[in-house]
Amino acid sequence: MILRASRPDPAVEAELDLLRAHVRELEAKLAARNTEAIEIPPFAARVLHGMLSLPFICFRIERDGTITESIGGGFKVLPVPPHSILGLNAYEIFPEVGDYIKRALEGETVYHESDGALAGTGWSALTYITYDETGGGAAVGVSLDITELRQTQANLRASEERYKLLAETAPIGIVRIDPQGFFQYVNAGFSELIGIPPHEAVGRHCLEWIHPDDRDRVWQEWNATLWSPGEPRRLTFRVPRPDGQPLWVICRGVEERDAQGDICGYIGTVTDIGEHKKVEQEIRRLNDDLNERVERRTAELRDANRELESFSYSVSHDLRTPLRSIDGFCYLIGEEFSDALGERGMSYVTRARTASQRMGRLIDDLLKMSRVSRCELKREKIDMTQLAVDVLKEIRETWMTDHAEVQIDQDLVCFGDPTLIHDVIANLLDNAWKFTSQTQNAVIHFGSGRLPSGQSVYFVRDNGAGFDAHYADKLFKPFERLHNSKEFEGSGIGLATVERIVRRHGGTVWAEGRPDSGATFYFTIPAPLTI
Repeated sequence: MILRASRPDPAVEAELDLLRAHVRELEAKLAARNTEAIEIPPFAARVLHGMLSLPFICFRIERDGTITESIGGGFKVLPVPPHSILGLNAYEIFPEVGDYIKRALEGETVYHESDGALAGTGWSALTYITYDETGGGAAVGVSLDITELRQTQANLRASEERYKLLAETAPIGIVRIDPQGFFQYVNAGFSELIGIPPHEAVGRHCLEWIHPDDRDRVWQEWNATLWSPGEPRRLTFRVPRPDGQPLWVICRGVEERDAQGDICGYIGTVTDIGEHKKVEQEIRRLNDDLNERVERRTAELRDANRELESFSYSVSHDLRTPLRSIDGFCYLIGEEFSDALGERGMSYVTRARTASQRMGRLIDDLLKMSRVSRCELKREKIDMTQLAVDVLKEIRETWMTDHAEVQIDQDLVCFGDPTLIHDVIANLLDNAWKFTSQTQNAVIHFGSGRLPSGQSVYFVRDNGAGFDAHYADKLFKPFERLHNSKEFEGSGIGLATVERIVRRHGGTVWAEGRPDSGATFYFTIPAPLTI
């Protein structure tokens, strides 16, 4: 049994005042001993009916403890129906409340709560007042069932204890400040961050734990968020510590509002981000170092490109001149001294001219491949179908043959550098034309398809000489050839140039083939992300 005397609850006191008024009215009517003629006003009848359905009981106790009257629906308050206690002695059946009844008979209004342990009921709130009609004196008691209220309060206390335990064991700081910025609560996690006990932090202003160099910035950021009520605020600043080493933290907070919508405080978390800041600073240092190295390497690359351009100029002019001289003089020798040289001598002259011309073409191809890596990439939408038609016309004029049927798909489009994409198509179609030169009913097809990823892929397919797939990795390396130069002329630079151009566009190139069964060269030109 738990009994607790305290000040009456205002709500309970108001109910008691109403009960006193109606009890006096009913007692007055009963005193007239004209029970058959009693007329209860409609409002009073409704109030009485409502009270009888509530979990309460009102009873009258004489000075000797006899219960002479009772009214109410107190089945939850008492272990028996209310009418069954009439005539019983309250001091005997409820010995724990005897003292309160005696104090009420002396003129004191007494309020207490009982857990109902002895009666086997729930919690009840009892109020006793003096009621003196005849001069003998009596007490009126009102008992209200507050079991649900007590259970709600217990649940609330348990919930508060759980959240308090959670806050105290959390590995981060948790704080509550009032509208003026003074700490009302800090947990152990925050205490560890700032380096002082919680009781020393409570009551002090939050700005004391913001580094002086960060206060103006934090204040401005805080004020900027006041126009977004309910939105969590996120602030990053340094916290001064007793050891003199400031600690970087991130604070996330939200305001508390009362029933009227006014701010009554703020709740927030404070998290140590010192390690994060160290990593951030290290990344910044590495980026600065990387930028410095990139600038240095860029300068070195510019110097190398200038040297390469100078070398290319020398190759283009200094080597071409003697090659043209060799070719020219060999031509003159053949024209003027063919009879003296004879068939064998003319064969040597012809071979010398062929070698010098091949060397000239090789120099042209090398210069072209070097420009691929150095020229600026200018992307635009390219009609590859029309480009292939133009290239095919050039090939037929160069080879002066028309031995192959060429199929070019319609609406072939890509985004790339027009000059470089022209070189890709020219090299691949020229390659197909060359390797079908000895094929009956030769067919060349330039078209497109889709990879499993959905990306567009372009191809040039022929039914010519083909190649051994085991050596496919050599196709795109400079000077690597899979066929004899006497059978099919070439410098071994064309496909290497194609690979460089496609790679500069972010794509890939590969080939499939079999000897005497043709070959297919595939390449992709991804569209730039900005398009």
